[in-house]
Amino acid sequence: MDFIRDKLFICCRRKRRSESSRVNVHQAPMKELTMTVQIGDIIVMLKKGDITKENVDVIVNSTNNTLDLNSGVSGAILGAAGSFVKDECKKIGARSVNGVVVTGAGKLHCLKIVHIFGYKSDTLIAASVEEVLALCDELNIATVAFPAIGTGQGGIDPRDAINAIFFGIDNYFLPNTASSLKTITVVAFDTTVHDCFATFFNERQQMSEGGTKVTESIAPSGKFSCRRFSVSIVLVRKGGLQGSEVNDQCYLERFRLAVGILGILTRMLL
Repeated sequence: MDFIRDKLFICCRRKRRSESSRVNVHQAPMKELTMTVQIGDIIVMLKKGDITKENVDVIVNSTNNTLDLNSGVSGAILGAAGSFVKDECKKIGARSVNGVVVTGAGKLHCLKIVHIFGYKSDTLIAASVEEVLALCDELNIATVAFPAIGTGQGGIDPRDAINAIFFGIDNYFLPNTASSLKTITVVAFDTTVHDCFATFFNERQQMSEGGTKVTESIAPSGKFSCRRFSVSIVLVRKGGLQGSEVNDQCYLERFRLAVGILGILTRMLL
């Protein structure tokens, strides 16, 4: 009797598993959640996942000056790209100064890989982002994907890293309104890093929607933490519309001078 009971139990369990699997097959796959921020005509997207799966024109690889960092996201990119890209990096050899290097894409779903190195501070991250964007415009690139630069072996705080990435984007597109770029994707593999980035994206979205107290990307500095700062914008008007239009325009010009590299130089001279 025990033998028969055990057989019946196994058969029932297999039937339930089979029914469950059939239900799962017909369920619609979960859609990947993305966050977006618009800067001028450019869409900046945040994704959680594997950057090697991105179907873009350029994938950015944050590596070392010998272009052979074989761990973390860089290791994943080189591994997915294949031996052709590794051999190309070996031929290029070690680089003595910070900068960017362009190679083929190998097996990745992109046209080029742009390798950046020397990102040991948030200031250098911002500079690297600007260099990559300038290179993309030179190559007439429309879409580019960045990893969470500096948050791995670089040891940069995620909040400071995403602030530096956005500062580089803001600073590049302020004087360069005409660009071939349409979409910039930031891909974070680590959940903690992604969640921190998502908070920053949410604050930028609030700013775009006219929030009164939001986080703005500010000039990176190794001497202080970027996460202590926020920007509040309040316009006070008195009188008719004719005078306020001029005053508001003057205020906005002063505000533009208060951020970015130009803002730093202005404050140093005052």
